[in-house]
Amino acid sequence: MSTPSRMAARFFYSAKTQYFNAGDALINRELLRLLRARGTVEIARCDAPEEYLSQLALGSGEARHGGRPGLIAAAFGAGLRYRLGLDGRRPYLALTPGDPFWGFGAGTILTGLSMVALSIAGVRPIRLGVSFARRDPARLRWEAWMSRWGHALGLRDAASLEITRRAGFARVSYFPDLALTLPVRPRAPRPAEAPLRIAVSCRLDKLGREEASLLRARLADILAHLSAAGPVSVAFVSQVRGDGARMNADFEDIAARYKAEVIESIDLDALALVYRDTDLVLSNRLHSLLYAAAQGCLPLGLLSPAHDYKISGLLDTAGLADFWESLDARSPGFDLARLEAGRPAIRRAFETGAATATAALADLLGAPVHNGADARRRVA
Repeated sequence: MSTPSRMAARFFYSAKTQYFNAGDALINRELLRLLRARGTVEIARCDAPEEYLSQLALGSGEARHGGRPGLIAAAFGAGLRYRLGLDGRRPYLALTPGDPFWGFGAGTILTGLSMVALSIAGVRPIRLGVSFARRDPARLRWEAWMSRWGHALGLRDAASLEITRRAGFARVSYFPDLALTLPVRPRAPRPAEAPLRIAVSCRLDKLGREEASLLRARLADILAHLSAAGPVSVAFVSQVRGDGARMNADFEDIAARYKAEVIESIDLDALALVYRDTDLVLSNRLHSLLYAAAQGCLPLGLLSPAHDYKISGLLDTAGLADFWESLDARSPGFDLARLEAGRPAIRRAFETGAATATAALADLLGAPVHNGADARRRVA
């Protein structure tokens, strides 16, 4: 009997993520889209809410496994079949993008050992578009050891790349945040009589009192500058369930002065429509900035140097350094025309992100690209 030829990859995927955060749904959706172009996808539902799963644009038959044990068992069997030459599809275990859950305990060790067993069986664990910017020493040492059993660790920000380099990680490379693989929609002209539509999507819970005060003051300054030039419409836009009411309370003065609307949704299609009708987003949340930018909305990050270094580093690496400012900057000016003139840089950042991700996958996987509908880039 002839040995089967080496064919497209077989991806096993199970995300443990924040199910009510549209940003996490976005990067997991985009990861699956990229993987479909290079093979087949099987996922475990793992009691994830249907509201989250519906965001992943799953194909027919992709949700094959009820829980993670069944997925791991299927991946293990696929690895053995590949090792024995019974199946030409190389199996991969695709781990969650974004910020992995941190901490160190029995569950972490058990998960790590299962990765070792899968690797021995012939499965290649991959983790793409992630950050390792937290500094739990025990977990970092464990992850450094685990990296020797993985096939690829694609980090999305400069801080994580530096931390893992110092910690002795193996098989580490740059891989853009998966939101940067989106196509950028052209911005439709705003009617001259229409108010400038501004979205605010900020969180204060990770900031100290002084930084929170600086953020409030900077928002107030920008909105006052814009409203002096013409009518404005303000909305607090939340991509995380529960954040809308919190923002409205945190920025009570701004909400009252501008009669701000609260828009809260974790539905990516609904959020895309909101951002397409928005001129400027002011945010300290990464995927609010990137998803809005992909819809043609100008982004401006208002970032803490102490807490948001991951976001600023990611934006700098992507060529978007002109689209954020530090809260400790002294009397920064605000120039909407400057941001408007930077639209070509936004498009280049996303085009580069998509090309970099595609090239990195080709290098890591070496599998042929499908020519079907799944390989076409989604317009969100």
